[in-house]
Amino acid sequence: MKLMISAILAVVLACGCGYKLSGAESALPSGVKTIAIVPFENRTLEPDLGTVMAEAMQREVLRRGVVKLAPAGRADTVFRGRVDKVKLEPQAYDREGLTTAYRARIEVSARLVRGGETIWSLKKLVEEEEIAVGAHIPDNYVRRAQALKAIAEDAAEQLHTMMIEGW
Repeated sequence: MKLMISAILAVVLACGCGYKLSGAESALPSGVKTIAIVPFENRTLEPDLGTVMAEAMQREVLRRGVVKLAPAGRADTVFRGRVDKVKLEPQAYDREGLTTAYRARIEVSARLVRGGETIWSLKKLVEEEEIAVGAHIPDNYVRRAQALKAIAEDAAEQLHTMMIEGW
């Protein structure tokens, strides 16, 4: 009998602790069901980085499924981002002198706009990590693009979490 009461009490206490599954709910204002993601403004010298970031963000929205993607003219909101800085430093090389790992750092800002009004914004997100790139790719340019795509994916994951969970 004591064991049963203890088990019930444990369940009741656990339910009241305020825990929830990440991504299960949205902190976005009511009525936000669809989002358009336009290419990020690119303030770096890295070509196409604004498009790479927007595509990474689109994949993250699709993967999480909290809101749906829609074209800019038909979405409830528009996600606008800006890449302020990017830095890729080679960290390791193979025998041919090709880069096999980068230290990558990206700084972005973002906002979610509905009807001309900003309903969520983030002034600065810094994502930094070491990224290994394909050893069988015979071109440093392709390896660099691979590293940029990887850091964009990580930044998009952070942006999505912050936007949806209201951070």
